[in-house]
Amino acid sequence: MGIRILGTGSALPERVITNKGLEGMVTNYDHKSGDFDTWAFGVTRIRERRFVGDKGSVTSLGVQAAKNALHMAGLQPSNVEFIVTSSSMLSGRDNTVPPLHQQIAYHLGAPNLTGMYVQDACRGFVTALDAAHDKSGRYKYILVVSSEVLSLHVDFADPKTAVLFSDGAGALVLSHEKNSYYDSHFAADASEGRFNAISYVEGGKIRMNGGPRVLPQAINALVNSSEVLLEKAKDYNIYPIDVEFVIPHQANGRITEGFAKRLQSPLKERVVNAIEKVGNNSSASIPIALDHLVRSEQLQLRDSDSARGSYVLTVGVGGSYVWGGNLFEV
Repeated sequence: MGIRILGTGSALPERVITNKGLEGMVTNYDHKSGDFDTWAFGVTRIRERRFVGDKGSVTSLGVQAAKNALHMAGLQPSNVEFIVTSSSMLSGRDNTVPPLHQQIAYHLGAPNLTGMYVQDACRGFVTALDAAHDKSGRYKYILVVSSEVLSLHVDFADPKTAVLFSDGAGALVLSHEKNSYYDSHFAADASEGRFNAISYVEGGKIRMNGGPRVLPQAINALVNSSEVLLEKAKDYNIYPIDVEFVIPHQANGRITEGFAKRLQSPLKERVVNAIEKVGNNSSASIPIALDHLVRSEQLQLRDSDSARGSYVLTVGVGGSYVWGGNLFEV
């Protein structure tokens, strides 16, 4: 039992913050490390990120991404029967109650739309998509929305963290498809030294405590989920050569590069590294990258239930060391 993706959408704030622009916002940068722009790109592969303006919120970005996905799918909000949302943390501009899925449904003009909210750090989209898959046998059309406003939680006194995070939202609309393939994998390791690797300190600011261990551990996690899913798929005559794109959570360009090097050809050439112009959007990074692939016509969605689709592998890793992935037909 699988899914069919009917439409994708994303939303990025208009405000672009280059590395040069960010330099004027951060403090405590050690200029012995050299030019800030060169340093920032060297450690993250990011040149730009997006920040919301005075009124942007997790909800408003999520609503716009959802509208874009619905428009591509040719559906109205009233056609959707269930919504799954994810966000690493809500901003002070979003209410905790009602939950995020109800806020987005309300602003879409669908007050009777029910759903659920997932808080699973940067793995959030992987988890949200899996929840949507589980519900797809009972609901005709399901909306998945991952939205993040991390700029309001950036600690600008911590340059190594401040260079990473960005705001944005991604969404997709899916339906049940009994003849297509879907599988998922989830794992965690909250052992000593990993549980607080990424945390929120007083004042709601993001603090990364993992140090240089984060990069290899994140790469190992992404590889683990990929290998598990690809091995299981062989039982259904689906092989690595059949996977058109691998979309990891865009945590850090160096993590994505290291992950790609660990994969065999042709998969290593099919890993999406989209962080340069958008930054780390936490749980929204995978659906934002997916929407870009679709809208740039690099990835084609099926135009009917009977058509064969392309296989896409999505993998994510998040704070306290949770990781997982989805392998599915689009």
